[in-house]
Amino acid sequence: HHHRRGAMGGRQSRADADSADSAVLSALPWSLRASRYQRRVKQLADEVCTSPRDESLEVTLKRCIAFCYDVTVDWAPFVRVTVFADNVNEHQLNVPVYHSMLMCFGEPHDLREQVKCKAVPGTDVQDGLVKPSVFWTRKIPGRSLPFRALAHALLGFFVDLEDADPRKQLLVNILLQMHEACYNCVGRHKEVFEYCVYDLLDAERRPDGRPVPSDRQQAMALVRQHAEIFLDKHKRNALHAAYLSPLKYLFQDIYE
Repeated sequence: HHHRRGAMGGRQSRADADSADSAVLSALPWSLRASRYQRRVKQLADEVCTSPRDESLEVTLKRCIAFCYDVTVDWAPFVRVTVFADNVNEHQLNVPVYHSMLMCFGEPHDLREQVKCKAVPGTDVQDGLVKPSVFWTRKIPGRSLPFRALAHALLGFFVDLEDADPRKQLLVNILLQMHEACYNCVGRHKEVFEYCVYDLLDAERRPDGRPVPSDRQQAMALVRQHAEIFLDKHKRNALHAAYLSPLKYLFQDIYE
């Protein structure tokens, strides 16, 4: 009898502890909590594991290219563009969009086509070839899927929108940035991915492409969302101002 009561007491104590932990977490200032970006990435990982897209990444990518460059889906693999870099001598001329991104995503070998380009020291294309990026081929932490599954979900969200939906125009810049990163380095992929997630958050905030209605509950939610966005941007800007921008300036011509 005493043992059972003790066990119940133990469970009650754990429940109290969990409740206390939750109370402590809710009492933390927003600056110490996980950002909207971190929460959305985790949610995105859950989504791709539990509800993967029906169509392949290749098909999604073709549809994205078709929309962004105003061509048919069949013509999408043949679209070539110039990728502009900060330094003029690092521009990539007449490079394919579809095959560059497939190679960089690390899709199966039989779907890839070798993409030759200008060799740029200190980048992923220093050998004059586009290669699979470790950023996209690594596994999602705690999952069996590669990180490119998140890119697939992001691209799929935007390309599935109606063409008349103003939010779909965000896809043009997303695709351009992802393609440009194929000729840069892993840090650029991470930076682009972050921007894409913020675009996703912004698009989801306006589910029908129009501003959020102004009743009291939704107005409060909107203020809170903007406060979180401001905090995320403030953290990112502080990091760039204190470390990243000075380092980029100091080492802009050094590739070792």
